[in-house]
Amino acid sequence: MRKQTCPTLVRGWLGVLLALALTTGGLMAAERECILRGRVTDTDDNWLPDVRVELKRAGAVTNTDPNGLFELKFKAPSPMTADRRGVYDILALDKEGHLGRSIQITDPAYFEKPVVEKMEPNPVGEDNVGFSVRLPVYQSIHGLTRQIKGFEKGDPIEAERFESLFERKSGIDPQGPKDRVSFHAYIPRGAERVRAAFLISLHGMGTIDHPRLRDFADRNAVALIGVLGGPMQRGFVPVANIDPHIERLGRLSERPELATVPILTFGHSNGTGFAAIFPSRRPERVIGWISYHSGGSWHLQFPDVEKVPGLVMHGHKDRWLENGQEQIVKRLRRERNAAVAMMLEANVGHGPVDADATWEFIAAFCEAAMRVRLNEDGSLKPVTIKNGWLGETYDRERGGQQDLAIAPYDRFPGDRSTANWLPDEIFAEIWNAYGKTNPGK
Repeated sequence: MRKQTCPTLVRGWLGVLLALALTTGGLMAAERECILRGRVTDTDDNWLPDVRVELKRAGAVTNTDPNGLFELKFKAPSPMTADRRGVYDILALDKEGHLGRSIQITDPAYFEKPVVEKMEPNPVGEDNVGFSVRLPVYQSIHGLTRQIKGFEKGDPIEAERFESLFERKSGIDPQGPKDRVSFHAYIPRGAERVRAAFLISLHGMGTIDHPRLRDFADRNAVALIGVLGGPMQRGFVPVANIDPHIERLGRLSERPELATVPILTFGHSNGTGFAAIFPSRRPERVIGWISYHSGGSWHLQFPDVEKVPGLVMHGHKDRWLENGQEQIVKRLRRERNAAVAMMLEANVGHGPVDADATWEFIAAFCEAAMRVRLNEDGSLKPVTIKNGWLGETYDRERGGQQDLAIAPYDRFPGDRSTANWLPDEIFAEIWNAYGKTNPGK
């Protein structure tokens, strides 16, 4: 009989959500210690931290790290035997906000090669209206920089180059492959009229169901609109393509004002393209935008994003941070005097460690942007940089939680040209407190 081994992990796959390997010994020999290594991601290939990973029969349990990786030590029985249903073991994956996975292992060869598994987010709740349609794939801007010859991650991109790429993308014949896009809206409780809409890419951690987000929506009469589907969730042009769908949500919810109210935008990972394309194409309508742990820095450079209050968050332990995001934010401040701040989260990978605290912080930024930008009649004020506050930049070499100095713009003692721009004193204090608090504790 062929000797079964515990092979080493093959790294570097794209789209593999759970890569397994067994090391150090034969399954048919005497019982030996083995290691199950892998990575867990969601259905959009975003790495998932804090997933509980368990081999039930072996009784081995661990959690994924900030980048979705895990090592699970266990003993392989000799020989491996199946129960009466032909099941050798059960691999269970569990994470809040996602549908649990229970994989019955019915073939011992399962342990000898990488496998592909995905954790799906919880479905959108029942207290909203929604629909889905098939839209042309061409309109997505995902991978747009592949059209720039010689482009390297982190390179600055001039506005003229972006405009050329957007124009070329907008001119593509809409006849071609299509994919399904879902639209859902939560209408704030008790609101006579919706004041604004928060457009959220459901890529990664995006949701319209989190309690902290719902509380923000109810307090401020802000509708939550979730968008899921390849043609739109990573960003798209022209942005007018979304208008008829938002208008339809307004009709379904009997809130026709949804079609015209000012907006906030959010995107996680490559969803940053969704968050940033709106302030770029419609700065006169966007109250504020949030990029959460972007997959690249090119999304942050779109023309005119500097005109709208922006919050760029990133995990200090996220490998995608090496794509130049920190440098681009400083460049936005220095060269465009952008209304943007960065929050580098110590001890955090690609996903949130404490989702409650994360959404509460994002909601606080949205409220600050509304205070400085939204008039009572629904019109928007232009951003006045000198009326804001500034915050010290994070020292990546020192790492960890940092107490970053904050001050009104005209009294800030450091380099104003690269300091983080914060809408007002209230949010400046929240930003400072969030940056020096260890997430998850």
